[in-house]
Amino acid sequence: MAVDTEADWDGSVLVSRPWNGRTGTMGWRSLPRSGLARAPGGFVTFLKAAVIGLGVGEQHIEGFERHSACRVTVLCDIDHDRLAAVGARHPGRSLVSDPGQVLCDPNIDVVSIASYDDAHFQQVVTALEHGKHVFVEKPLCQTDVELDGIYRALLRHRGLRLSSNLPLRRVPRFLDLRARILSGAMGPSITSKVITTMGACTRSRKAGAAPSRPTRL
Repeated sequence: MAVDTEADWDGSVLVSRPWNGRTGTMGWRSLPRSGLARAPGGFVTFLKAAVIGLGVGEQHIEGFERHSACRVTVLCDIDHDRLAAVGARHPGRSLVSDPGQVLCDPNIDVVSIASYDDAHFQQVVTALEHGKHVFVEKPLCQTDVELDGIYRALLRHRGLRLSSNLPLRRVPRFLDLRARILSGAMGPSITSKVITTMGACTRSRKAGAAPSRPTRL
């Protein structure tokens, strides 16, 4: 089992690492991959990707294709108008409105999940069960039970890779803030407000509730 962090993921990590012929480090040797080929030096030369959720997910297309060994072949969104609009901006790809069809497609090697938050868990697990590497937008899932389900799916498919984007986790000011909160220096945490470049949202929790903590699988 392997879990990447945001430090590892740049849209190309899955296709740029050497194949370990003895141990099958990336786990691809045991998986049927119609789009993969071995090049001199042992590098994988072609990876077929799909993107589910074409809001922020549209940006994933460029991220994947910054690497010459990766091609996004399928775009998926349950909003037919959005699917058509994004498809027009990125021609030459299959357009699918059913995420399940994408997740079960044996021709897809890696799937990028940028759908609604409450769909992430089931889509991640389904992708893993069908032999696909996964990149998923945050949140990875919504409950401890779902997190455990993803962990168990990874245990069943140890050759697959799962990655998510947590870009602020290692920024010094946030590390310092986390340390202050955990030490009690700032008193009990009652409410929090998160401002992102994509808009603003406020998330509150009741006084006395345990703060969330990062979890590494």
